[in-house]
Amino acid sequence: MATIKAYILRTSKKNTESNIHLRLNGGRGIDISSVIPKTVLPERWNDRKEELKSSELYKTEKVRNAFNKDIVDLKDSIIKSFETVDRIDVNKQWLDTEIDKYYHPEKYEPVESNIQITLFEFVEKFIQTAPTRKVSKTGALMNKRAIVQHQITFDYLKTFAVYSNKVEFEFSDMNKSFYDEFVKYLQTFNLASNTIGQKIKHLKLWLNEAYKLELHTEIKYKSAFEGIQEKSDNVALDEIELQKLFDLDFSNATTKDVYKYKILVQDKEADSYKLATLDIVRDGFLLECWTGCRFSDLGKITSKNIKNGLISLKQQKTGTEVIIPLHPMSIAILEKYNYIPPKPVSNQRFNDVIKILCHIAEIKEQEKKEITKGGVKQVNHYKKWQLISSHTGRRSFATNNYRMGLDTYTIMKITGHKTESSFLKYIKVKPEEHAQRMLDHWNKLYNTNLTEKP
Repeated sequence: MATIKAYILRTSKKNTESNIHLRLNGGRGIDISSVIPKTVLPERWNDRKEELKSSELYKTEKVRNAFNKDIVDLKDSIIKSFETVDRIDVNKQWLDTEIDKYYHPEKYEPVESNIQITLFEFVEKFIQTAPTRKVSKTGALMNKRAIVQHQITFDYLKTFAVYSNKVEFEFSDMNKSFYDEFVKYLQTFNLASNTIGQKIKHLKLWLNEAYKLELHTEIKYKSAFEGIQEKSDNVALDEIELQKLFDLDFSNATTKDVYKYKILVQDKEADSYKLATLDIVRDGFLLECWTGCRFSDLGKITSKNIKNGLISLKQQKTGTEVIIPLHPMSIAILEKYNYIPPKPVSNQRFNDVIKILCHIAEIKEQEKKEITKGGVKQVNHYKKWQLISSHTGRRSFATNNYRMGLDTYTIMKITGHKTESSFLKYIKVKPEEHAQRMLDHWNKLYNTNLTEKP
């Protein structure tokens, strides 16, 4: 439950009034302060009761009570607003605005207009201006891929309106009933649960943005639109498998060798693969596996940002500054290109080629993948190489270093993860591996071999 405390910062100067501050504690890291337009002499302020003391300065109880009541009413107003707003929007600027609204409500009265923007009109404008929008967490401009996904979600919303015999949906339609029906509708397209969850996330983002602009006053969606996320059965490559990839030799390969594997990815343009592409993709993937970098950061690894065996770079996706140690395999790859790695191929082509390479390296362990599509859980079986993509590199980095015994905090500082919960989703370790890891720790701690015990 959120709490607000009124207090002053005392000064040694006599007869000098102090500003009254408010401190909001809302849990989950929310602890912010601001100043209200009221001052008081420190000796006239009751810290415990958070109010004025009786004194000659306030000759009547009426004046004193009005002063104290004003502070109480302000605190109540802020708490009431806090209970209706999305926590991600709560910061010092928000608190400053709430205080200003209380003392100057006329500034925030909506301007009367005969023009009312609809939900669909707002979303169209949101997507049109998306290339100039900045992501709140990083300050970076919204990338093209994200904009395309927003457009796809809007297309589903428009077809759902037709399906529901509506011209379009209004802000007032955004409630639990709409949410349930929209999810059922998306399931008819056999979409995965995580894909549906992404659509709901987009819709909630639009509604939040419109709410901030005071284009609607609906808040039912905040509690009705539940997050949908299913744990993904993604894979990671162990050190032995990474060595297999590293040992692949394409020096005597021919164009026919490339044609031979084009059927694996069902790519009609597979015959356009250049033999050099195989090296570039393999080496780029291994750099991901031993640096924890994303595909978008591969091009940043050059001699310019390497010093004393460490890579310093700013992650493109999050804007996080990370320092990464160079693994022996990373050094061997970078030396091969004289620390000027070639420009990576496109992400799609990268994903196609790395599957081919993992097939050539005989990374073919059987993997089970469970996924919910259309509201129905499906269980499918694959060869491991079929599930490899550029992001497998980052998961492999986290998993292998965890297996080596490095603590999660150290690995997170290199991957750039902010929370342990998000980081642990990358760890692809089987239950028996966790048990063995603890057993190894006990063997070392007690100088014994518990493995030999029945």
